[in-house]
Amino acid sequence: MKKERHILSKGRNSTQAGIDQVIKDLQFDKDRLRVLGIQENWKAIEEKVCETFFKPDHPTHRPACFGDPLKQEAYTLSGNDPFDRAAQNLDSNEKLWLIVTDDHQKFWCCEGFIDEIVRAISEMTNAIKDIYFVSKKYDWLIRIDEYDQLVITGKNLPEKFCQLIQKP
Repeated sequence: MKKERHILSKGRNSTQAGIDQVIKDLQFDKDRLRVLGIQENWKAIEEKVCETFFKPDHPTHRPACFGDPLKQEAYTLSGNDPFDRAAQNLDSNEKLWLIVTDDHQKFWCCEGFIDEIVRAISEMTNAIKDIYFVSKKYDWLIRIDEYDQLVITGKNLPEKFCQLIQKP
C-alpha cells in the first residue's frame, strides 16, 4: 500500500491545503468533516456525480462534468447568503459529499455535515470557484457558484427546499 501524501507536499493545490488547514484550525472531528485522501475512491464519486447530474455536450463524449449542462430540471434560489440558506434547509444530521472547484479547474472532494461544511467554507481564503453539496445517495445536487447563485437539481429534493423553489 502506498503511503498517503501529506496535504502540503510538493504539487498539492493550495485550495486543498486551505480546506485541510481550516478543518484543523476549527478542530473538527474527522467524522464531522474531512478531505478524502488520495488513496480513497474519490474518482468513483466524481464519476457517479457526473453520470447522475450532468449531460455531456455530445452523446459520445464523457461529460467534463462540473460546468456541463444539468440533466434534470434545475431551480435557482436567489438571496443574500446561499451558504446560510443551504445550512437552514438541509438536514444537519445527514452526511454529504462536498465538492469544491478552484480557478485551476481542479476539484476536491470532502465528506461531512452541512453545519461544519458551511463553517469551514466561511473561513476559506483560497480561490474557490464553485461548491457542490451532493446527497450521498446521489438524489440531489446543490451548486453555489462564484456569483453566489444557489442552484438545486435532482430527485427527492430536501423538503424544505421544495417549499422555496422558484424556477429560473
